[in-house]
Amino acid sequence: MRLLVLSFLWLLSASAQSMEFHVIRPISGVSVLAGEGEILAGDAARLEAALNLVTRDSRGNKILFLNSPGGMVQEALMMSRIIETNRVTTVVPPGYVCASACAQILFIAGAFRMVIDGGKLGLHSCSREGVRNDLCNERIAEHAIRHGVEHGAIAGPQNITDPSGMMWYDSRMADCWGLSLWPSEFRRGRSGREPSQCATAMFLSNQEFNLRSAVRSGVIVSPSSAIALPNICSDQTFDRNRLICSDNDLIRTYRVLILLFEMRLAICIQDCDQIRSDYTEWFASHIVACQLTERTQRAVNFLVQKKSCLIRQMQIHIDAMAFRTTGRIN
Repeated sequence: MRLLVLSFLWLLSASAQSMEFHVIRPISGVSVLAGEGEILAGDAARLEAALNLVTRDSRGNKILFLNSPGGMVQEALMMSRIIETNRVTTVVPPGYVCASACAQILFIAGAFRMVIDGGKLGLHSCSREGVRNDLCNERIAEHAIRHGVEHGAIAGPQNITDPSGMMWYDSRMADCWGLSLWPSEFRRGRSGREPSQCATAMFLSNQEFNLRSAVRSGVIVSPSSAIALPNICSDQTFDRNRLICSDNDLIRTYRVLILLFEMRLAICIQDCDQIRSDYTEWFASHIVACQLTERTQRAVNFLVQKKSCLIRQMQIHIDAMAFRTTGRIN
């Protein structure tokens, strides 16, 4: 992104260490606000004043570039409310770093939020006087949920990264975990409120691990080969089989679903035939549910839409059967 700096105005800075704001005017004519430095007391008021100096883009949003190591959580939460009220798009440009409270609060508050290739987000645990603070972590995670970010996308890095460390996400990982939210024309990141790719993959891995642990511990008896359902990947005659078996996300989801069906077969007494019938009906119904119009089939993103539909249909049955199979699976 080529920028022509027409104005370089430092605003209401209480100290050399606090976040400072300056106005940048891109070639497109829309002025942009850049915030750089640590988040300290008084930065919320400085941000509010600085936003009055920039114009809105074609979507009606103001734009805020972020380059900050983080800082005071309470001040960041006040800044978040200002970002929401003023409908601000948050951006981490190439070469910029937005970490800690900047990434986990300011960035996530954006109406749209974008990490441009070359920018980085840093996530870790909240702390008080250098000691992990779980109450603060949960408050930040709840803030993320209110802005459409999944709890695990924030709580995961908080749980495994000490306050003294940092988990770094580039633009690709920010998209994968649903931290970014791009305008639709960019065709990046997740769409609306759908689960992020990385969170879905982690959930499915945990489901499969829980199921296999239950088998090993004797909570569920492993199905014998005599009652196991056929593996669709052994039959490549049908287009649907080739699609599922050629995609890592689809085959992982399908494996969890099949395992759940087989666990039900392993513990069935009188309704085994009904379980097999359920599987057959599911396979037929999900194909019908994911039939797309001829016009859509000609579109470039046909396979993407088909994959998304198949994953949704399988996940509905996974959620329903995980509870029916055993109450110990969560």
